[in-house]
Amino acid sequence: MSLSQATRTSTRSRIYAGDVSRSLVPPTNIRRRVMERVVDIVDTLNRIKPRQYVVIELRGRRRVFNFDAPDAAPADMPEVKPSKND
Repeated sequence: MSLSQATRTSTRSRIYAGDVSRSLVPPTNIRRRVMERVVDIVDTLNRIKPRQYVVIELRGRRRVFNFDAPDAAPADMPEVKPSKND
């Protein structure tokens, strides 16, 4: 899925990247902040594998965790720009 398709799809409150197994449904109270970061979110969703989840920190660090190895140390992805904290 291209970024333009993801952006169009995301206007319906769901962001897809690739298939349905990689999607994000943002809570409505932070929807605006999530939509401002849709490029970073789609990039992140395209990089992860099944059974992984990612935490994007406010400062831009992306940490990858694996459901199949919960005791393993998280891996890092390339950082994204820091989030505005307003």
